[in-house]
Amino acid sequence: MSNQTLTASLAQLESISTRNLSMEDTEHLLSRTRDAMSDLSQKIDNEYQHLAADFNNADPFSLGKARRLLSRFQTQADYLTNLEESLETHFHQKQIETRMAERLGGPRNLRVLEYGILFLIVALLGLLIYDMTAGPDNLRVSWLTSRSIFFIDAFCCAIFMSEFALRLSCAESKRFVWKHHWVDFATSIPIPGEAQLSRFGRLGRLARFARVLRLLRFARLFFFLWRGMDKLQDVMDVKMMKKTIRWSVMATLAGAFFIYQLEGHGAEDNLAANPVSTFGKAIW
Repeated sequence: MSNQTLTASLAQLESISTRNLSMEDTEHLLSRTRDAMSDLSQKIDNEYQHLAADFNNADPFSLGKARRLLSRFQTQADYLTNLEESLETHFHQKQIETRMAERLGGPRNLRVLEYGILFLIVALLGLLIYDMTAGPDNLRVSWLTSRSIFFIDAFCCAIFMSEFALRLSCAESKRFVWKHHWVDFATSIPIPGEAQLSRFGRLGRLARFARVLRLLRFARLFFFLWRGMDKLQDVMDVKMMKKTIRWSVMATLAGAFFIYQLEGHGAEDNLAANPVSTFGKAIW
């Protein structure tokens, strides 16, 4: 057997996934899963009746049998519970995508929208990282000042918010959208930098408010990264180790942020007094 044949055989097994189910098939499998959960619950109750009688009769083997049954039933219950949650998520996502495609004029237009949102996320993520690490405006390119990036951010956020509103209006369960897409809403709100706040007078010069604002911008940057990973997985069907990446990125950025807050003081050109004058240096 060649390697290509073996790969094709494994691909057949991999194709048996909830991602390849239609709405009707998902709904049918979800119903069968809930029936299986009810049957399992009834089976557990029946086993309990027999074990309780043996235990009351001082059967020494009843304890070991109870532990073995508990382990087996717990495994089955966890599998069915996770499957039900996965099927519910897939069903709602399919339902939303179908309605969005109808409003946009077809699946092709929906695909164009998703790729466009992904492109904007990647581009804006790069601009936000540049804005946090590039230093003052006099050291930047003329069209990449903090003010220019804020206006670009606000324009992109208007598009993101429109896409979120469309998704919300197409959902039968609004709670599902808020539960699974709240990051989309949070990242669609532009957060001004200190340069923009300085135009509001005294409020912009409050050090405590500036620190809170900097923390919010840092959190938004992380959520943007997470949203981009979700969109990449949805659009290109890419399997990603999101948990590992999430904790790695979170630990790196959180450590860099605290180092920058503790050490990032003094004149920027004085390396001895200020070794981490920018957030980029703190990450490094």
